[in-house]
Amino acid sequence: MAKGFDMRRGPKGSRPVLTTRGGGLLGTCIACVLAGSIFGERALVHVGIFGLLLIFLAWLAANLNLSGLRIERELPAHVFAKEDFPIVLRVTNDKARMDSFAINLEDSMLPFSNRGLSARWVRSLGSSELEFSTRVPRRGVLKRSSLIIDSTYPFGLFRTRKKSCLLYTSP
Repeated sequence: MAKGFDMRRGPKGSRPVLTTRGGGLLGTCIACVLAGSIFGERALVHVGIFGLLLIFLAWLAANLNLSGLRIERELPAHVFAKEDFPIVLRVTNDKARMDSFAINLEDSMLPFSNRGLSARWVRSLGSSELEFSTRVPRRGVLKRSSLIIDSTYPFGLFRTRKKSCLLYTSP
């Protein structure tokens, strides 16, 4: 069996990116702080600062959500072309104190209808496992297969995405 996508250390560019919703909230918060400062409205300044604090805490949560995840793909070492074979996809959360939420997986080895998988919740020190059946269209060596994991947790303000193309095969 072949194994091994380790997402605990993501590649560069795997930091949370502000979504359109997050950008709108950031712009609104800055406008509230500025307008409250100009017109002397303390309540407006407080609302803007509270929103900025919310954005910062959401960034921290988004940063921690995908860290500590380990994705394992098990498949046979040898398969025949145009014949079905099983794939087991396992998501393991190695974090001791924080669960992971709203995880989307896209595996290029899976059939087209099952490429976009969703895991709403993976407990800390827990795992989730899915089994699929797929086939390879022609003979040859499978050189590259990718797995993309992303999340918009919390509130959809940030999108965190990690991509891996490593496949460890057993001897």
